[in-house]
Amino acid sequence: METPTKDTRKPASDLSPIDMAVFPIWEYVMDETQFDETYVRPVCKARVPNNGELYHLGMELRTTSGVVRPGCVEIFDGEYRFPMTFLRNELCDLEPRVIAVDEWRRQMETVFGLPLDDIFPLQWKLSAPHGNKRRSGRGKIVLTPSNACRFEEDDV
Repeated sequence: METPTKDTRKPASDLSPIDMAVFPIWEYVMDETQFDETYVRPVCKARVPNNGELYHLGMELRTTSGVVRPGCVEIFDGEYRFPMTFLRNELCDLEPRVIAVDEWRRQMETVFGLPLDDIFPLQWKLSAPHGNKRRSGRGKIVLTPSNACRFEEDDV
């Protein structure tokens, strides 16, 4: 694993698939005054810390037809939230939180190269094991009728 430097700090919205491949765990930079509250830095640990803090984690997303894409998810106090994937190296939500549903649908179909109905449920797997060994770090993301993502985690 590479060693993080001051140059690896960046706004969370600038994280890329390459960043997640090199450093699968990122935390907010709250103790370095030269960065604002949007900046993250890599965490050089083998497991996702289980300490109630907010992290961005790399993950693999797989459709039932086998299409695989990189993604990331926030984990806060043990809960997964705001799953994202990448469209031309830009983060995009797996659920339409801030854009119109039709635009979101087009994004998802572009990312996965499939109609929306063939994308969900998505299998997911964290790029680093969870700090809580009773958590599997894998499961599926189900799209609800209201276009929200619901995480279902496999048993250990």
